[in-house]
Amino acid sequence: MYKKTRCIHTYSTDVVVHTHRSSQKINAQHTNQYSTGAAEGIVSYIRLALDNELRRHDWYEPIELMDGLGKLAVNDINKRKIVDAGALPLLLRILKQDNIEEQAVASKALWTLSFDKDVAQKIRDFANLMPLLEKLSGSQDKNVEKNCKGALFVLKGENDVKNRKYIVLTVL
Repeated sequence: MYKKTRCIHTYSTDVVVHTHRSSQKINAQHTNQYSTGAAEGIVSYIRLALDNELRRHDWYEPIELMDGLGKLAVNDINKRKIVDAGALPLLLRILKQDNIEEQAVASKALWTLSFDKDVAQKIRDFANLMPLLEKLSGSQDKNVEKNCKGALFVLKGENDVKNRKYIVLTVL
């Protein structure tokens, strides 16, 4: 797995990223580009990093930003904000690439996002995402495999008690 050189703390409208070099706050008021909050700001940073030839934005790599996004997704309210901010195309884009470390972080973020029923439906409906998760669930990398299988387990409803089938045994 990648070496964590940064620590990302999330607050209601701010994301603070600490590195071995400095600390930087991605704030909703920092620039008009990030006028709606931390989830939208970090999704924008990921998009800019992926579009940059050096795969960086303000020295942040997509993997570091995706890790922060995954931490934001733990909060149920943030799950919808993240998807509404346009994270699904970015997650798909990262999963399609050959960078195993980025695939592991992106699939973990998808797994976390999938615990919200509305978000899970959006993930299921998003073109090519489910087949790609199926494909990556057979990855040679243990983290990618585990995260994709976990996401699929939740997305297919296998974690829902109502969908489980039980065998009733009667002891005589």
